[in-house]
Amino acid sequence: MKEKRSGTGFSEQDEQCSSQQLELLMERVISHSSDGDALKREIMRGQMFQRELQAANERLERANEELASFGYAISHDLVAPLRRCGLLLKFIEEDQDPPLNDAAQEHLRSAVQMTGQLEAMVQGVLECSRAGTHIGLGKVALDEVIVEALQNLEALLDVTEATVEVGDLPAVVGDRFRLLQLFQNLLQNAIRYRSDRPLRIEVSAREARTLGGETAWRIDVKDNGVGIKEGSLKEVFRLFSRLQRDSEGAGIGLSICKRVVEAHGGEIAVTSEVGVGSTFQVILPHHPERD
Repeated sequence: MKEKRSGTGFSEQDEQCSSQQLELLMERVISHSSDGDALKREIMRGQMFQRELQAANERLERANEELASFGYAISHDLVAPLRRCGLLLKFIEEDQDPPLNDAAQEHLRSAVQMTGQLEAMVQGVLECSRAGTHIGLGKVALDEVIVEALQNLEALLDVTEATVEVGDLPAVVGDRFRLLQLFQNLLQNAIRYRSDRPLRIEVSAREARTLGGETAWRIDVKDNGVGIKEGSLKEVFRLFSRLQRDSEGAGIGLSICKRVVEAHGGEIAVTSEVGVGSTFQVILPHHPERD
């Protein structure tokens, strides 16, 4: 069963229970304190700060939602005219009467290609704006997610003759569709930036901790591809960032990965060595009471 989470990472019911328990604990401490009034004033200051922080978090969450909605609306409104423009250009290309000269035909082909690329970029922005919103939480078996992702990429894996080794993976609390999107993008990225040697991808998991000290699962997607230059490691998750200028794609897949992971309260990072390969590390909070 899926539940809605607040920006803190806990359900509303969890937060209400925690607040009530904290108030009871405060009352007990005050009743046994020799300077109850001073302690009470400090607690009231802390409560005021907590309310201000909560209000600021709520404003930030609303601002993020509004920004995502704006990006979605703009991208959605751009797709239709771009698609019509591309179709018109193709009609002109196919129904030339009289035929255009060679230079004009080349320009027309370039226009069709660029229109297609622009449409793909707008679609990518549209998808990226949705990736970090409307997360429905439930128990998700990551081994099943990886199996489905590999099935979706079966044709690419066959063409590249890639070998994929999958270790024991845990069940996590998350949105199944978004987690599928996350790991399929990471696998596809490994395929895209393969080297001349046979491609090998390893997916494994181990227990870890978030930067905040919370227990978590760390899932590694490791490849033996071309690797990433050290100076580019900080750029890989930026929107429209491409590891190679002549590569296919619009540079959106890893941005989507970052938004999905952060929407789950997790973290994503990459380590890499040129000519050796890359390892993308996904850290997802571990919630044993919900597993």
